[in-house]
Amino acid sequence: MAEDIEDSVNAVYSEMISELITSLYKDRVRALAQGKVIATKYNEVLQINEHLNTQLILTQEQLSHKTKELEKLKKRKPKNAKSKDISE
Repeated sequence: MAEDIEDSVNAVYSEMISELITSLYKDRVRALAQGKVIATKYNEVLQINEHLNTQLILTQEQLSHKTKELEKLKKRKPKNAKSKDISE
């Protein structure tokens, strides 16, 4: 009878160990899957951020260029030129 109990214990023990290992692997694989999804999303955000930074730099350069053009136009205005009042 002790041998039957020992065999039963070993069978249940083996089953429990198998379930534990399966559970641990499932948890590990799930954690790896979560990490992969997060890394993919992070890379997508980095690409969007890079695109936005590029567009911001281009916009700043355009603004700077237009500001310089405006300053040049202001400086070109003749000092002794009289503006005509067209409201008359």
